[in-house]
Amino acid sequence: MLSYTNSSSSPNEGIKSTPNFFAILTKANIIKALPAKKIEAPQKEIKLTKLHLELKGTITGSGSAPLAVISKKGSSGQMLYAVGDTIEHALIKAITEGKVILLVNGREEILLMKKSKKGSGVKTR
Repeated sequence: MLSYTNSSSSPNEGIKSTPNFFAILTKANIIKALPAKKIEAPQKEIKLTKLHLELKGTITGSGSAPLAVISKKGSSGQMLYAVGDTIEHALIKAITEGKVILLVNGREEILLMKKSKKGSGVKTR
C-alpha cells in the first residue's frame, strides 16, 4: 500500500507531475482494466404484417426523405407515404429499400416488397 505524508502547507507541494502521468498509468494498467467493448443492441425479429397492404416501391437515397408507394390489397389505387404517416391504423416508423416498418398496436411489423418476376424489365432500388 502506498501512503503519502505531506508536511508542507501546499497539498500539491512535493508531488512530481509529468505531462504523461495518465498515459503512463493507463499503459501500466494497474487496475487490470479491460478494453472497452462496443455493445450492440440485439436484433429483434420483426414479424410480417398481416394488414392487407402491398408495397409497390420505395424511394430512398440522399437528398430527400424516404417515401413508399403502398396500395391496399384488392384496390387498384396507390398512394405515396412518408415516415410518420398512417395507413389502416398503422404508423409508418421507417422506410428503407424494399421495406417499410409499421407500428401496429404498439408492435413493430414489416411490410416487404414482392420480388419482381425475372425479365419484367422493372428494376427497383
